Amino acid sequence: MKDYPDKVLVAWGEAMRDNEDISKWLHKNGFGELVYFILSLRGSTQADKWLFSHGHPEMVALVDFINDKPIAGQWLEKHGFIPLKRLAEAALDEPGAAQWLAAHDYRSLLLIVPRLRKLIEDVDFDTNDVHKSPWR
Repeated sequence: MKDYPDKVLVAWGEAMRDNEDISKWLHKNGFGELVYFILSLRGSTQADKWLFSHGHPEMVALVDFINDKPIAGQWLEKHGFIPLKRLAEAALDEPGAAQWLAAHDYRSLLLIVPRLRKLIEDVDFDTNDVHKSPWR
């Protein structure tokens, strides 16, 4: 897994809250995969294509795992992205995931957990909102 500086992880969390300036900063400074992960989680197939074409299949697998595709979690483990899998598990309230992150010195990823949890909830709400147009 790419070793992101803490300030980048904090920025990623802010980008999850729809902060466009932070998203632009991340992209401009070589962390576009973090922005495209958010877009992919929101359902953008263009974001998936960008992630694959720029060498970040782990981010697509992370989105798939969050979207209840266990095989994506197996792929993350097999390819050494266990911290990303644990991040998703912690955001999904899986027992022991947050403790694993702390115990394996990924405390900085714990900063992202509440933001990712909220983003997942927002995406789920938007997806299941009967009042939202299905053509948007």
